[in-house]
Amino acid sequence: MKFCLSLLAFCFLLGAANIYAQDPTDEAVQDAEIVRFGFIDTIMGNVNENDVKVAVGVWIKSLTKEMSLPVEAVISIYSAMSEVESNLAKNRVDVVYITTSQLFEVYDLLAEDALLAVQQSGTITEEYILLVPEDSPAGNVGDLKGKNLRVLDNARTCLSLHWLNVFLSEKGLGTLDSHFKSYKLVNKINDAVLPVFFKQADACLVTRKGFDVMVELNPQIARQMKIIKTSPSYIPAVFTFRKSYQSEIKQILLRDIQKMVESSSGEQLLTIFQMDGMQQISEADLADSILLMKKDQGTGH
Repeated sequence: MKFCLSLLAFCFLLGAANIYAQDPTDEAVQDAEIVRFGFIDTIMGNVNENDVKVAVGVWIKSLTKEMSLPVEAVISIYSAMSEVESNLAKNRVDVVYITTSQLFEVYDLLAEDALLAVQQSGTITEEYILLVPEDSPAGNVGDLKGKNLRVLDNARTCLSLHWLNVFLSEKGLGTLDSHFKSYKLVNKINDAVLPVFFKQADACLVTRKGFDVMVELNPQIARQMKIIKTSPSYIPAVFTFRKSYQSEIKQILLRDIQKMVESSSGEQLLTIFQMDGMQQISEADLADSILLMKKDQGTGH
């Protein structure tokens, strides 16, 4: 089974989350607080399940001993946002990990004062860049009318097409569907960038972080490609709580998050999950991302 790396990390940052089967007659289990976690299946990652269990076991033992707080976690994977909305409304899920575009759909059901963002490569935000070959006559987005676009599609790029569609609308260039001949979603950055590099596609939309990593490995890519448009920085995904959820677990996480991720057992998990850590954010930090979604909703896209 594939697990969402960041969701697992979050569950385990709570310190006492127990994902292993236990005897329901066990007194400790009966006394444990059940915390229900959910995430949408569009946020998935590849990881060996056994490796995760070993690392999580070390993390759990360390923090349960330190905190003396018995907690049992129940994890649900949803295939549609309608399921997330329904379970939030019926108090059947306590903590969710969703993209910001998905959060926009259920915003009124979530706690605005308990938002956590994943930190990767030193930041919690992403910038999106539109790239073309260095010798392409295209110097701006308008020049890509009728061209083919490759788009990196993952949780961190959830806002990229929303940003590009809003930009096109505000500049009077139509919509994604009308401006581009076609756009193809791909899961790997190589499948977005390399067709443009080899001139099999006209342009690509990727994260700056991902492109910078490619350039480090192959500087020739930077020399033969150019950026014609860069987005503002957006927070692409968050962990948050159900609005009516109140628990000691919630307060411990929000209070001690940095201490938790800096523990020795936490470092092992961070390495596996390719995270720098977790950072609490405010509703104001999400303002630009939410405004973008509202604008795109207004375009009718």
